[in-house]
Parts: sequence; structure tokens; C-alpha cells
Amino acid sequence: MCYECCKELKGWCKSFTRTEGLLTILEAVLLIVFIGFFVFLVLHFVACRIHSEDATYFDKNETDSSTAPVVTTTSSSNASSILPPDVECTWKPSQRTTARTRYYVTSSNTTQTSSSTTNLGIFGEASELSHFYDEYGFLENSNGEPAEDIYRNQVVALVKFKPNGEVTFGCILTKITQFWTLTAASCITSVKEVDSLDSFVMIEQFGEADQSQARSVAGVHLHPRHQSRRHDLAALRSARALRSRAPLLRLPHLLDYFLIALGERLFILGYGGYRTVNDAAVRRLRQVSVFVTAAVACGGEGAAYGVAHTCAGARWARGAACNYCAGAPLVREGALLGIMSDNRECGVTCEPQLYVYLGTLRDWIDKVVDKN
Repeated sequence: MCYECCKELKGWCKSFTRTEGLLTILEAVLLIVFIGFFVFLVLHFVACRIHSEDATYFDKNETDSSTAPVVTTTSSSNASSILPPDVECTWKPSQRTTARTRYYVTSSNTTQTSSSTTNLGIFGEASELSHFYDEYGFLENSNGEPAEDIYRNQVVALVKFKPNGEVTFGCILTKITQFWTLTAASCITSVKEVDSLDSFVMIEQFGEADQSQARSVAGVHLHPRHQSRRHDLAALRSARALRSRAPLLRLPHLLDYFLIALGERLFILGYGGYRTVNDAAVRRLRQVSVFVTAAVACGGEGAAYGVAHTCAGARWARGAACNYCAGAPLVREGALLGIMSDNRECGVTCEPQLYVYLGTLRDWIDKVVDKN
């Protein structure tokens, strides 16, 4: 019986032509690749699910004064006092809330708890935001921290020097070759609306002791679909070669997009304070931690078919202002993942922003660089 089955199978295989046999093998290979890719996607989304932080609720039976935060007011004489007895608290013990701290707002819009003092004015330049530690002991500095040495050679400042010595900051550029840089097309068009781009120059190590000489802009190429936030990209060429002190950040591939996990910590680079602006201080390069969020946090604008995107933002104090605008590079472990797209809320709020994922635009970038 077994011999007859083997004989029938051998005859059935010989009935295939050479072309049919090759097509059958190809189908088998594609099936194996599909199954492997499907398993990879399932493991990726299962392993990288973000776990939302459990909300803290106050039970009405746990209103003991020993656990309640001590709240004091700050007067103009910098003296602290207990809340007056005639002040009625609007919070009810039976009402559940996700707020971790309850504030008493005075006429000066200043509150003081047992741990920090915070100015509640969203647009106030003197706001001091608290620092927060996560489960890994990481300090999220509200203003970022000085950029590491590996990043200082990666960016270029597009500025304009006025005759009176003042400096007008235009855009932040990121090197991809010794001559070419990338930034947001919306930043370039904004500069052109109020001034001529010919009056702006490129400066490396801007604000540092070893600041480079000015280099003029030799060419500007905007992506053909730069009106879309998902394609908000521009390439600028320097008239002279840029410094090559350290290896440049590598451009990502499309596969790298699938390796970005929700909640992953990335960095953005920018000049000056991330939260506050001090005109008296020289703008120096800083790095700020941002965390990958779902596309819905950016309005779902990156969910179009065929276009990968990255949505990332700060975890704390999103109602306060952030000052890094379109063109800020998004980096991770030596890779330039994206460029911040048109940020309509720059300087107003700190909501998550959409970043142009460079892996999907590599063809356009390579074409511009190779052709010129």
C-alpha cells in the first residue's frame, strides 16, 4: 500500500512542467515569508503594548488629615499661612478624581504645596515646572539637558546676523551628508514669507566656543507634497563642506518603523530652553526626552495608507508651552528617525506632535542628494 502511494506521488510530481514546478516552489517560499512576517507583527504589538498608568482615587473613608497634602498660600511678602477657615473647599471626598494634587489658587495665580511651587499661568514665562521621576529613576527635566557630544556635530543653525549685532534664528537643520541638511518645509516657507532666505546663513556649533564660520545656502529643495504634514520635508545644500568631526546620524529604513514601540523614549534636539525662553541667554543645543504615543494623539494624520509616521510628545505638563518647533530632529541611538512636522501649537501648548518618518521618503532624499 505504501509503495503504491509513493508511486502515485512520484507520478503526480513528474506531471508538472518545469515552469509549474518553479512557481510551486516560489509559492511555498512566499507562504513561509508571510507566516513569519505575520508572527513578527503579532509579537510586536503584543510585547509593546503600553500599559496605562492606573488612576489614583481617593476613597471617602480615607480622608484622614495625616495623609492629606498640606496646602499653603504664598503672599507678596513670601510668608506662608494656613488656609483661612472661611474658605470653602469645592472638592468633595465622595467625588473620584485623577488629580494627584489639589491646588488653592490665590489672586497672584501662585500655588504652593509641601513639595513645589508652580505658576499656573500657561503663557507666563516665569513658570517653574516640577521634575518627575519615572519607575527607572529617570529625571524628566522640563527644559531638557545639554546635548551629548555625539549630537553636537549633527545639527546646523540657520540664522541671520543683523547690522546691530542681533541674531534672528530661522530653522534647525540636521546633517545627512557633508553638504546636505534636512529640515521642515513649513519652517523654510515661514522664513520666506517675512524675509529673504539669501540673508540667512548656516552656523555649526551655534552658541558654542568653537562656533563655525558662516556658510551660505547654495540650494533648497522642497518635497513635492510638502503641504501635507506627513511630507513636510526640505533639503538644504551648503555652499561649502560642513564639518565632519563625528559620524553622521544614519537615515532609517522602512523596517525600522516597525521596531518603534509605543511608550519608547526618544530624543529631540533644539536650541535654547524647551519650556522657557530667556533672551539674555545664548541659545545652545539641548536634548529633550519624548515618548512615542498612538496616532490618535496627533489627530490621526499619520494614518494614511502607504505613509508611516511617528507621533511623540512629553508626558508631563502638556498644557504649558513648548518652544521646539517644526524642523526639530527626532533621534534614537545614532539614527535620525524623523523631522518634526508643522507645529501649529508651538509656543502655546506641549501636545504630542507628528514627525515626518524619513524611512518612507528615502527615495526622494537619495534622488535629491545624488542628483545635486
